[in-house]
Amino acid sequence: MIALALILSFVALSLALSKLISGCGNYSSSLVLERNEVSTRVGDGKLVKGYIENKGNEDELKLSVKGEGVVIRPEKVRLGSNEREDLFVYVSPYNRGNYTAKIVASSYCQRIESILRINVE
Repeated sequence: MIALALILSFVALSLALSKLISGCGNYSSSLVLERNEVSTRVGDGKLVKGYIENKGNEDELKLSVKGEGVVIRPEKVRLGSNEREDLFVYVSPYNRGNYTAKIVASSYCQRIESILRINVE
């Protein structure tokens, strides 16, 4: 168990050092949602699927969302070059109105944002 923790720590340290040495020139990912607008009712939930795709160096991205009643999963992904991972945005509003949620994927070398418009009846 300790050996595994040491190996994982070494991999994380190696990735951080490579970013410091090489700079952030070859880090490129995209964040894509299946739709940019969703309508729902108070108390009902909606699932919006999407994916994050990496076209650059291996990177670990933290996924977050800014908006009321909105959750994203997973919260963190590690992607090698040309890898892609599905993501899920769950909208469960508790007030009527029109809102926006900002979906963010960020790492040491990049920050990608996507906006989801939410109409709640």
